[in-house]
Amino acid sequence: MHEKCIGCNRCVQSCTMLQDFQVKPKEILLENQVDKNVSFSCNLCGLCKEVCPKDIDLGDKFYNMRNKVVFNDGYYLKLRKARNYQKWTANKLFTSKGSKKCDVVFLPGCSLASYSGSILNKVKDHLSYNLGKTEIWIDCCGKPARDLGDEGLFNKTFNKYIKGIKDTGAKRIITACGNCYNVLKGNSEFQVELLWDVLVECGLPHEINGVYENNNIEFVLHDPCSMRYEIKTQRNVRALLDKLKVKYSEFEYNREKTRCCGAGGMVGLINDNVAHKNMKNRVEESQGRNIICYCQSCAEALNFGGGQAINILDFIFNYNEINDKFAQDKINTIKRWKNRFVNKNI
Repeated sequence: MHEKCIGCNRCVQSCTMLQDFQVKPKEILLENQVDKNVSFSCNLCGLCKEVCPKDIDLGDKFYNMRNKVVFNDGYYLKLRKARNYQKWTANKLFTSKGSKKCDVVFLPGCSLASYSGSILNKVKDHLSYNLGKTEIWIDCCGKPARDLGDEGLFNKTFNKYIKGIKDTGAKRIITACGNCYNVLKGNSEFQVELLWDVLVECGLPHEINGVYENNNIEFVLHDPCSMRYEIKTQRNVRALLDKLKVKYSEFEYNREKTRCCGAGGMVGLINDNVAHKNMKNRVEESQGRNIICYCQSCAEALNFGGGQAINILDFIFNYNEINDKFAQDKINTIKRWKNRFVNKNI
């Protein structure tokens, strides 16, 4: 693979992590010449592959390095926090109990489940009204373990997750989490759908169409790296904002060339200095504008990086509470876990 690299350095120019560590792409491709801490500082976002004229995925190489570290050396100190997070987020204390028979199962993802029970209930009611009986299933798909390179822990977590979904008997599976979507699409026979596409299909709650027409705040829209190649969904998110009459513009790095919010690849729990710098860098690109996200993890990361970020679901289902500031309140870790504990029973 290293023979394919032409040394153009477009990957380095697009990635502040590569710039900071001063690692050459060909060294990464040789794997054994790179310190393991560098591999665990990659957001695994895929931008390097997108900008590479030879279609080389450095993130894939970093993942291989992670897998070898975990397989050969086990969990060294910096990884234990991330591994514990995976175990807790799939623990029965914070996951839905029992099968909930339904026509539609809604998978909010870990971050949204830890944010707002009110939004979860309103999404559930809206989907039930339009598509049939909908139930919420809160559990972790196992992506944190996969990002760590621990395929064994991923398989264990994912199999439990899959069983819970199957037990609902649902004919449609809808998620608000791009990571859950990608994991399910790549590892199961399920035909999973993204909430944003479904909302365009069934329509918004009638009372909010055009409700932001007289609001003159200009926002900037952040595409999550999990949705880098979901062209239909990118278009549908923008269509929803247009229906809401929200005024927004684009980041310079958007759609297939979007930059990670900084939270990807479990970097926030392994190398928080790198993660926080990437969060701040993305916020700086917003040039002081409030940021719209369609990933709750991105919204939290960009708020942590000093931005004023909001989920598009806040515009749709939380509009009575956001009119004054158009940004989410920062929620500390303890509060998020409390929310998750309560919301698992919705």
